[in-house]
Amino acid sequence: MTTGQINSSPLSRDSLVGIAQLSSDMYTDYGHPCSQDNNNIFLICTNGTFQCPSRTFFQDSICRRQKSQGESCNSTIECRTDLNYTCLQFFKCGPLSVLEGETVAGYENGTAGNDSIGLDTPLSVYILSDNHFYVMDSNNARVQHYSLGSKIGRRVAGDDTVGSGASQLGKITAGIYVNRKTQDLYIADNANQRVQLWPVNATIGYTVFGSVSTGLNNIIGIRVDSLNNIYVSEYLKGRVVRWSPNTTNLIVVAGNGTSGSTAELLNVPRQIDLDASGQYLYIADFNNHRIQMWYVSNNGSLTAGRGITVAGGN
Repeated sequence: MTTGQINSSPLSRDSLVGIAQLSSDMYTDYGHPCSQDNNNIFLICTNGTFQCPSRTFFQDSICRRQKSQGESCNSTIECRTDLNYTCLQFFKCGPLSVLEGETVAGYENGTAGNDSIGLDTPLSVYILSDNHFYVMDSNNARVQHYSLGSKIGRRVAGDDTVGSGASQLGKITAGIYVNRKTQDLYIADNANQRVQLWPVNATIGYTVFGSVSTGLNNIIGIRVDSLNNIYVSEYLKGRVVRWSPNTTNLIVVAGNGTSGSTAELLNVPRQIDLDASGQYLYIADFNNHRIQMWYVSNNGSLTAGRGITVAGGN
C-alpha cells in the first residue's frame, strides 16, 4: 500500500510483517498549502497544496485507494482514473468506452447499403447467448446473421428482392425470433401478412400461417414458446394473437381489436416477449407509453382478460 501507518508485527524471528492502519490524523494537512520542502509521508504536494497520492482519493477524512473495474462507486473520483475508468450509470467502475456506442453491424458512418456489410433500415435484432445475433434488414428484404466481432453479415432469409415468393420477404418486415436450440428463424412478414419459418441453412421459407383470408394483418412482434405456439402482435388491430400447431384458428390472448388505454385494451402493440415459463406475455403498448404484462395459458383455449402495467403509463 502507498498510504498508512506501518506497525511492525514480529511473527517469526526472521521476518517482519507490516499492517496498514489508516487514521484521519494522518491527513489533517490535506488541502493545506505546502511546498516541496514540506515533509508528509501520507500526502503529496501538488500545485502548492497537499493532495492524496496517485491512485487514491479523499473521502471521510482519509485517502482511500481508487477502485478497479466492477467495484461499486458513487462518483468518478473513486475509480482508477489512470486507467480511464469512470463511475458508470449502474454505479460500477469501468472504462469510458462502455459509455460510447460501438458499431457491430452496418457502416459506422450511418450510410445505408445492401452488400454483406451494409444495412438499410434495420427494424429488429435478436441476440443469441453465444455472441451471435440476427438483424431484420427491412429495406433489403432479408435477415442477416452476424458473429460478434465481425461486421460481415451472412444472409439467412430472403433473396435481396422484395416479393411474396417462398424465397422472398416483403418490404418493412419487422419482427424476428430464433429458436435457440435449432436456430430456426421465424419472421413476421408484415407486407405479406404471413409468418414465415426459415429452417437453418434453408434457401426458401415456409408459411406457417397467415394470409389475407385468415384476417392476419399489420403484424410486427413475434415470439414462440416451448410448445411451438406462435404469438404475433397486430398493431393496428390493437391485439396479440396466438397460433398453435395443427390448428387453423387464431386465439386472441391480449386486447380485443379495439384501441384503448384501459387494462383490457391496447393501442398499437409492437414488440412482445415471453418470460421463461411461457406464461406471461410482455407487450410494448406503443401509443399508451407503457409495458403491459398479460397472463397467457400456453395450452387450450383462452379469452383475453386484463393486462397489468409493469412500466410506464398513459
